[in-house]
Amino acid sequence: MSQPGARPDTRPDARPESLPRFAWGCAAVVVAGLNLRPAIVAVAPVVGRIERNLGVDAFTLGLLTALPLTCFALFSPFVQGMARRWGAERLITVSLATLGVASLARIIPTLWTLLAATLVVGLAIAVGNVLVPAIIKKWFPQRLGTAMGLYSVSLFAGAALAGSLTVPLADALPGGWNASLASWGTLALVACLVWVPFARRSTRLPRQVGHAGEVWRQPLAWWVTAYMGLQSFHYFTVAAWLPEILAAAGHPAATAGLVLGTCNVVAMAAALVVPVVASRMRTQRGVGVALAGTAMAGLAALLVAPAWPYAAAVLLGVGQGGAIALALLLVVLRSASPTQAAVLSGMSQSAGYLVAAAGAPLAGAMRDATGSWTLPVVMLVALLGLQAVAAARAGVPHRLATTPAAPGPTQPTVVEHVQHVEHKGAP
Repeated sequence: MSQPGARPDTRPDARPESLPRFAWGCAAVVVAGLNLRPAIVAVAPVVGRIERNLGVDAFTLGLLTALPLTCFALFSPFVQGMARRWGAERLITVSLATLGVASLARIIPTLWTLLAATLVVGLAIAVGNVLVPAIIKKWFPQRLGTAMGLYSVSLFAGAALAGSLTVPLADALPGGWNASLASWGTLALVACLVWVPFARRSTRLPRQVGHAGEVWRQPLAWWVTAYMGLQSFHYFTVAAWLPEILAAAGHPAATAGLVLGTCNVVAMAAALVVPVVASRMRTQRGVGVALAGTAMAGLAALLVAPAWPYAAAVLLGVGQGGAIALALLLVVLRSASPTQAAVLSGMSQSAGYLVAAAGAPLAGAMRDATGSWTLPVVMLVALLGLQAVAAARAGVPHRLATTPAAPGPTQPTVVEHVQHVEHKGAP
């Protein structure tokens, strides 16, 4: 029973989490994560076809990656407030439905339809980006590392599927590249159905007594944000242009797509291991610096050993997969409650993705100006140095200061969510 004045959203589960119930909760997190990257990553393998079909330049093509990131930046700060009003689980369910419909709209092969659908895709994904880490903090207070690892793996699994299957789908489907992009909407609609039982008992995140601005004023929060932004800048820029970089080195489009898929498969392994290991360490500084160095080696391999793209893919996969997993883990480790985790998640993804949104257009503009991918790759290497600095500062063993939460009902863990669903006879 909760006591007056307790901090309900940080309370450990009073009962052991049985394996089936833990698995059900993890399944919901995983299917959500699977849908937070394909709609963005799927553009890169067919970017050449889009360029030829619609007659646009590299800068405009970069907007197809930059638009969702801009949505993340502008919309993320408002998500936590929406979750307080309508409930986090319900909001995630609606966002998955919206993502599915917007993705299906890409079947219309016009530039403005593609840009408009991409804008809505960005808004829908922003909700999941912000709220899933907060859900993990609330549902899995005893198993943060494992749950965050599975979520991180699902992000890269979705990206790997998109990177590997988009070109074959474009070749096989009558609609070509636009039908291939639209096909990823079905995955989001399936995930929406998985979340419906959880939405039926959606709980609103409690209001923090202190204003959310107290998080924004803390230097530690800004270092977490800097790390999130820099690793996102690197990830989305590489995801947008790696196939074109490989094509410039003489590799066919199918090979480039497989290399991108390999990068994401390796990233899945790193994303699973890093949170489990890092969550048990007193400080995450060394892990963050090592991951930045590994990604630097992968980029260097693209320049000095273009005939060995899979070696570069492995190094980039380790560096990228571990970095995104560590960035998400730092959000929950540096926060003191699910509510504060939602605020920090919104902050880091707002300011962080605002930085990341410049990556693909900037790299495309550099390539247009120089006729080579060398300068964009050198830029990424330099920014990875700054990412290492941010990791060293964000990896300190401290939590953000917080004002005690107001008294209120206990926030259910995943056990209580699943028990309610089972009681209602959900499958």
